[in-house]
Amino acid sequence: MLVKTLEHFIRYRCFLVIAVTFLFCLTEGTPLSHGETLVFPKLLQSRSENGGKVIKITDDLTLNLEKSSVVEKEFLLRTYQGHVMQHTYLDGEVLEEDLYHDPRSFASVMVSEENGLQVEGVLGPELRIKPMSGQERTMEGDVPHVLYEYKDDKSPFQGKGVPVTERSANISERQQANQIPAAVYPELIIVVDSTFRAQFTSNKTLLKYLIITMNSVNVRYLTVSNPTVQLKFRALEILTAAEETFLQRVGNMVVALQSLNQWRDYVNRNPDKYNIYDAVYLVTGLDMAQYGYYGWDVGLMGYAFIGGACGIHKVGYGEDTVGTFRGVRILAHEVGHLLGCPHDGSSSGYYSSVNCPWNDGFIMSYKEESSKSMKFSHCCNDMITRLVWSQKGACLRVKITKRKIRGKYFIRELPGDVLSRDKVCQLAFPRVSGTRFMADDRGKENCHARCFMPASVYGYNTSLPTFLPDNARCNENGGTRCLNGDCVVNRTRHSLYNPK
Repeated sequence: MLVKTLEHFIRYRCFLVIAVTFLFCLTEGTPLSHGETLVFPKLLQSRSENGGKVIKITDDLTLNLEKSSVVEKEFLLRTYQGHVMQHTYLDGEVLEEDLYHDPRSFASVMVSEENGLQVEGVLGPELRIKPMSGQERTMEGDVPHVLYEYKDDKSPFQGKGVPVTERSANISERQQANQIPAAVYPELIIVVDSTFRAQFTSNKTLLKYLIITMNSVNVRYLTVSNPTVQLKFRALEILTAAEETFLQRVGNMVVALQSLNQWRDYVNRNPDKYNIYDAVYLVTGLDMAQYGYYGWDVGLMGYAFIGGACGIHKVGYGEDTVGTFRGVRILAHEVGHLLGCPHDGSSSGYYSSVNCPWNDGFIMSYKEESSKSMKFSHCCNDMITRLVWSQKGACLRVKITKRKIRGKYFIRELPGDVLSRDKVCQLAFPRVSGTRFMADDRGKENCHARCFMPASVYGYNTSLPTFLPDNARCNENGGTRCLNGDCVVNRTRHSLYNPK
């Protein structure tokens, strides 16, 4: 009897969930709530030669994962301490070391094997997965996960494209074919408002979510060719309420078109923050709406300028909600506008998709009835090609953003080896003249430095903390080094930093 009981326990891979005094035994496939199912992902194969993995999610769903890259080697995190802008430079390769995609299932996931196999992210248009928080592994070592569906209450999706009337939008197709690269890498800064930031427990969890989102968007852009398009996530800016006054709010709503225009004006008033990027995209946690004849239309989810990339109209914005990844389709659609795509079946100035019917249901429509909703139509593809070929789209053909930490330091030495503490402060607070490292006890916590703030900033002399760069000595732990703000035991390998 004991043997049979034990066999039964192992066969159904039970694990304990303790809640007050109750014990539960859940089996794989157990419904947890509406649209949620318990699953135990299993690693079937790991290919060392190309970094790929094969992971079984359920009997009907197996991911053939390829290694992804969406983040640049030097990644900028821009935050604010009060009204003082702060820059932190992170190692992009570390940020995306667990990032994978499956182009066949349009999946984008983070995969970790440190404490059992853990998978988190997007498994298609509506399916999502995440580890169950606070739960123990099974006797076989498997980590319980929640497989859940997301369906937007505001469906069908609505995203608007605004025609660009700037003079510089003139299109010339006289470029020679040999001048056009086989691939382009539009460089984006993602900006989030304070409402969206408040949905996350930390900047780290926010950044992880956005990296998965951007990777999922890039899987959709794999359907674009001549040239191929892969977005590069260069920087993240986290706004405070004091910085986002350009958002015209009515309660928990943001007035869609007016805020887009004011967002564009804000970007152009701050060239030192945004000039180097090909496009600037804002993620909002507010409900986008526009007032019309019948009152407020809250069905809107995104807005951007058609063909706006590279110019003064290179802005767009859209909604998202933590855990839903609904921003994937919105971001892909709005960046499509910025790259020259009007809605399928319509035209806008120099850009036309009239030969691709709306009802075909590709990304540049609102329809989500088949896998076409995760692909771009040939008309949109042609318009992206046209913008890349044009004089206006020149920024898409070159890499504009420059390293703040010189590339040679990423070959032989890491930034922490070569940057003085004063230089660290100057990079962290680029708008503060006279900032310098303060060598006192307050500058010794973890991987932080204290930077002097002159009286011109707050009205009196003070200091603000900033992270030390990669490979700086960790202040509190002897023999450890800093990596993306954390103390690590091993010195980071220089080969990871060798720039292309």
